[in-house]
Amino acid sequence: SSVPKKQKNQSLPKKTVNKPKHSYLPRKKSSFLSFIVQILFFLAFAAGGYYLWAEGYLADYIPGAPPPRPLSYDYLPDVTSALSEGKIKRAMIQASDALNSLDGALETKKQAALQLAFASYLSRAGNPGARCREIAETLNSEGLEIDAPELAVLFYLSKPAYTAKRLRSALKNKGSVVLAGEIAIFLKNVYTPNAPNRVSEVREAYKRYNVGLAVFPDDAWVKCFNERVRIWYDWLFMRKGDISSLEKLIASTNLSSSNLTKSGVGTSTKRGAVFIPRALRDLTPQSLRASRSFASKRPRPASFDFSPKILDAYFSSLPSRIAVRERKRAEQVTALKRYLCAMMFHMPYTGKTIKLRDGTILRGKVMANPKYLSIKLSSDERKRVNWNNLAPSQFAKMLAFFAKTRTDMGKMKDGAQGYMRTALFCDWYARYDDAVKYAKMAIETDSSVTKEITDLITK
Repeated sequence: SSVPKKQKNQSLPKKTVNKPKHSYLPRKKSSFLSFIVQILFFLAFAAGGYYLWAEGYLADYIPGAPPPRPLSYDYLPDVTSALSEGKIKRAMIQASDALNSLDGALETKKQAALQLAFASYLSRAGNPGARCREIAETLNSEGLEIDAPELAVLFYLSKPAYTAKRLRSALKNKGSVVLAGEIAIFLKNVYTPNAPNRVSEVREAYKRYNVGLAVFPDDAWVKCFNERVRIWYDWLFMRKGDISSLEKLIASTNLSSSNLTKSGVGTSTKRGAVFIPRALRDLTPQSLRASRSFASKRPRPASFDFSPKILDAYFSSLPSRIAVRERKRAEQVTALKRYLCAMMFHMPYTGKTIKLRDGTILRGKVMANPKYLSIKLSSDERKRVNWNNLAPSQFAKMLAFFAKTRTDMGKMKDGAQGYMRTALFCDWYARYDDAVKYAKMAIETDSSVTKEITDLITK
């Protein structure tokens, strides 16, 4: 029998996949859809880019891009109206109420802060720079960022060293606050007789403000000065207009010859390059004491912390004419402890000695906070002293120390303001010899404080 031959293993045939006809059609459809999606994405990207461009969000990143469209909300139309009519007292009351409201929105308070700052300058009430510092502190306590444009305006109005160039840089592309910045530059230079380039800065701010009027919408609140700046400019440079309709700051100023004319100061005599009004030149500690017969009831807390309730009771006990001026003095005096704490936060007091109420004399460097003073003695020992243990005379010396420090740095206006604060403190605490001395030192340091001192010390 024959043996069958081995058959070779035959591999199974490969399974073939039948490709459908026109297999390229789905790919073509997918490619077409992808193309459509890309086009839509590009259009959306272009539209978003155009929106950011048109709305000004790219102004800080692309040279030549348009600035942001200004916010034109007017949260305080009554204050705006009062400012536009030159009714400064009414504007101050309403703006102050809005700023200090417990339930006011932050946007409303920002507008109120700037309006109150401008009204403070226009009214020449007290010390506008110090008032603007307080306003800035109020906004800061409300949670406003330190780089907010409103704070830049307030810093410029309250800090002599803060320049117009720095302010304009801070406000670049910040909407209608730019106009507020130009009003601030205008008013601060009108107010400050010894400001560098005073006349040119006023003219430049006037020009920039008028150019800005065409850019921002009509309901931007800061446009309320539209007519006022023209009236101010005509009076300051051409003496045109009705003085009875002008704000105190404008009415008392003449820039046509770059001189400041003071109304109600009285005749004066020349001492070197400084003019001392007769009312202040003839002032003596005895005459000042005699004019303060009403002051025996003044609250004079040992801790230098003043109770608003006690102050109000004191003011209500006075004749209205005297009460108004006492309130102005109190605005300065009640802030002095806070002022000293702020100064000593940056620079310790290094006077020769520190005198306490019980007559104890200490020597060392002093730092302070609202609760106590920390004195680093020469032995490197630290001693805590409560404010109510500090003699009022020592408090005055600390104020005068920082006034002299600012003067030695070449900041004459700051130094003069410091001496004026010292004089007002001494007056309030019945240290009339020192009050007269520091009042005259303030004018000799910078005569721009003459009117304030005359109003607050001699009357």
